[in-house]
Amino acid sequence: MKYELERTRDYFYRGAELPSLVSKDLQLELKLVWFGGMEIVRLLERSRFDLMHRRPKLTVMNKFNILLRGLLINDLRYYKKKRPKKELWDLT
Repeated sequence: MKYELERTRDYFYRGAELPSLVSKDLQLELKLVWFGGMEIVRLLERSRFDLMHRRPKLTVMNKFNILLRGLLINDLRYYKKKRPKKELWDLT
């Protein structure tokens, strides 16, 4: 399951530029889908991928935060993207 969630996150980041390529009336909808999907991935990770005993649910607060992010954030490409870790001896 961990592999599938990492792959899903990668697909979301590959499509992160899409909202900026469509008309204004469709941008918000695409951003809400993007933020909602990323929130579900986060909830699955927090549950340690235990889908058999716990189904991830978006709370009212999650939905409010998704809407707020959709309205305020325009560039999704780097939103909470994990940066590769640098080794201690890598000075570049």
